[in-house]
Amino acid sequence: MKLILLVILSLTLCMPGTPNRPSIILICDDDKPDLALQKHHLAKYDCVVTECLSSSEALRLLALNWYDYAFIDVYLDFMTGLDVVRLAKPKNPLVEFYLVSGRWTGKMLLEAAQLSEDLGGRVRPIIKNAAHSEKMATFADALKWLSLRERKY
Repeated sequence: MKLILLVILSLTLCMPGTPNRPSIILICDDDKPDLALQKHHLAKYDCVVTECLSSSEALRLLALNWYDYAFIDVYLDFMTGLDVVRLAKPKNPLVEFYLVSGRWTGKMLLEAAQLSEDLGGRVRPIIKNAAHSEKMATFADALKWLSLRERKY
């Protein structure tokens, strides 16, 4: 009986949006200023952020750690964000992936929509504009979709 209660408790603690733990987020962007801005914007939320600069590092981190959300830049070093999601999603079925770019092509948006459909709707594109302030406004809008709690200071 104690074992069953421990299993239920541990599963509850690992569910995103529970009051018992912060959300765990991965941000992957090969542009250091964008990465810093995204991390800075998340600072007001009760979350733990891990950042990386390459697709290979994102895949490694996704293989080793548990994340609730992953913000992946579409244009990375030697692989697109779409490729990262395709490779990582089967091993991380509960992660919600957000593909971020200011340079979406029609073909890539269609590919992202198909990928999202194939993976049960847990992949969403974020369109950011060229100016940093506009990127952050769009990023802020995306954060409203998540079940993140604001930090209480």
